[in-house]
Amino acid sequence: MAELIRDFKRYTAKILYERLKSDHKESRRGWLMRIIEKEAQKSSSNKKFKVWRHENHQVFLETNAMIEDRLHYIHNNPVRSGICFSAADYKYSSVCQYNGKIGPLAISFMD
Repeated sequence: MAELIRDFKRYTAKILYERLKSDHKESRRGWLMRIIEKEAQKSSSNKKFKVWRHENHQVFLETNAMIEDRLHYIHNNPVRSGICFSAADYKYSSVCQYNGKIGPLAISFMD
């Protein structure tokens, strides 16, 4: 599992960084680039950019309450990061689908 997570982070970080560098229409581009590049200076593995944190810790989702807690945590990441004021304000959040609305990204609910 550790190798899978490592490879996922490596791939997505590279794609996100390259897309951010080339997207001059993104209003937060400069702010995000400064953060990503500043974090890389603290890293021993990548001096150019750092998108993900180094640590990986598994969270076992054994109950519906635990799943809902993690979902709430994920939905509020953009709020904690200062990107938006509420989880529903974040364009790519799935929170709107959980509230019965249609969002820009399709999600599938599991039974």
